[in-house]
Amino acid sequence: MSGRMVCVDDFEEFSKKHLSKATWEFYSGGADECQTVSENRNAFKRFRLRPRFLRDVSHRDLSTTLLGERVECPICVSPTGLKDLACPQGDIYTAKDLPIVGKRYSDIRNKFQLPPHVTVPNLLALKDGSEQDSAKDGRNYGMGGSPQDPTFSWKDVDWLSSITSLPIILKGILTAEDAGIALDHPGVKGILVSNHGGRQLDGVPATVEALPEIVRAVGNKLEVYLDGGVRTGTDALKALALGARAVFIGRPVIWGLTFKGEEGVRQGMNILRDELDLAMALSGCCTLGDIQPTLVVREDFYHSRL
Repeated sequence: MSGRMVCVDDFEEFSKKHLSKATWEFYSGGADECQTVSENRNAFKRFRLRPRFLRDVSHRDLSTTLLGERVECPICVSPTGLKDLACPQGDIYTAKDLPIVGKRYSDIRNKFQLPPHVTVPNLLALKDGSEQDSAKDGRNYGMGGSPQDPTFSWKDVDWLSSITSLPIILKGILTAEDAGIALDHPGVKGILVSNHGGRQLDGVPATVEALPEIVRAVGNKLEVYLDGGVRTGTDALKALALGARAVFIGRPVIWGLTFKGEEGVRQGMNILRDELDLAMALSGCCTLGDIQPTLVVREDFYHSRL
């Protein structure tokens, strides 16, 4: 492959060739049979765009606001951990997002553990030494020494609200029921519709499939975002038409870091931004406000008319 990347998949192909097998499978793999990993991407292909024509799209604006803050483009970076495995300068994000760690077959087969130079300092004190070799038999499901609190609940959301004035965004909501509960917690200002890249529970809905019911459940009371499976500008456009205020990307950032560090991330983000800009123009949209639900339908919309 030449040094010129023309789409996000090019970065992924480069990463597959240059990362170690264990590191590649840690990043690219998911829970169990990886059904959800595949579906996050494939589900976008089951939606069709309905472009409008004879509209002046010579001047376009991709900017929006997220929680009152202006951003130039509705494509953002998801919290993604252990970036140092891809690039020494990559940030390490840690988050307690689920009470149980997903079971990832490839990590267990590879006996994956963090290299000595990649650490999470604020969690080191939780290790008593007995977990050092726990990846050997898969007891920590592919992530040796990954403490998770199974008691984590909505009460913790209230506690967090009590100690900060910052807006809380809940990542991992996939059902209207949980979205409705979120409305009862004043500190919550947004929902990131996410299945954690298919790395936790296999067989859950693709995020773009779950998105519409979350949007219906919260209306305009909370901002709704999406991550999972976004690889093209048209993917982003479909999610925006289905009600997402912004989309977030995780693995593509890792691929960018692997390619050229910070510059690789910048290139990947610019490609997605340019693709979204072009897709909007070809669909007759000048601003994000022009992107309406009627712009997208499921593929069976046309099958039913045959």
